[in-house]
Amino acid sequence: MTAPASGRRDFWDRPEGNWGDAPGSDAVLEARRHANSCYRLGSFALDVKQPGLAVNWLQAAMKQDHPGAWFRTAAVVSRRGPAVFGDDAFACIQYLVRRAAELGHGTAQQMLPLLANRDARVPAYTTWQDPEYGPEILAALQAGPG
Repeated sequence: MTAPASGRRDFWDRPEGNWGDAPGSDAVLEARRHANSCYRLGSFALDVKQPGLAVNWLQAAMKQDHPGAWFRTAAVVSRRGPAVFGDDAFACIQYLVRRAAELGHGTAQQMLPLLANRDARVPAYTTWQDPEYGPEILAALQAGPG
């Protein structure tokens, strides 16, 4: 699953575990490699509309601070919305996007202005690292709570 349905390479599919600070040991590197596999499985589950499986796999990747997993979990929350997360759904999406941005996710970084102002402008999504889920998360942030 190196290319999403759109045919583009997934920027955050990093089987070599190269995100964030350099791993300090072989154990950390192996944990990151495992996290990337979890990210891929979570992304596949998200692609085939299995949000429960997606969130389980993505959360496993989030334990190693995989930026793509943090961002794509926002898509899961957006899809499940208030029906599952109640009034906290919007705040949860904001938190996930903010954390993904802190970890270096470029698409999330471009969305940061929306966390303070839903009317803020963001660059065209074709420049984003996650054009597959970026528009969906952008729409959720612009729609706001409710």
